Amino acid sequence: MGTKRRSCGERGHPLVPTGLSDGPHTIAAVDLKGALLGVVTYGYRHVDERQQPAQEHLRRSKQQLPDLLPPGMRALVSGSGQSLPVVPWIAILDPDVTTTAKEGLYIVYLYSADLSRLYLSNESRSDATQRQCNASRAVRCRR
Repeated sequence: MGTKRRSCGERGHPLVPTGLSDGPHTIAAVDLKGALLGVVTYGYRHVDERQQPAQEHLRRSKQQLPDLLPPGMRALVSGSGQSLPVVPWIAILDPDVTTTAKEGLYIVYLYSADLSRLYLSNESRSDATQRQCNASRAVRCRR
């Protein structure tokens, strides 16, 4: 009869990266697909601690992804701030354009909060523009 269908995050599904295990110290991202799916496989939760398997996977992916990117490109991952973001992300930056995910032009993989979707976005941000907008709002509020 029919075989059981597996969800994308379930072990044994063809898209779940091989080499991942339940132990937090055996996390491995061998390619971009593995780096992206590991966040889901390990069940990222922003309310959990930084030592959760999904966050450790993101940190390890940051170290391994440069070997898979064109020369000079950098990878950044969420979780380096004071608290973990609700929406995890992996960004790819060209250091000739930007060195931060707060300013400049870069691409970023963004997960939905429930990890059911993954989006690839071309981001263009400017903290200077944001500061100008905030200052403009403050002037309008004082009137």
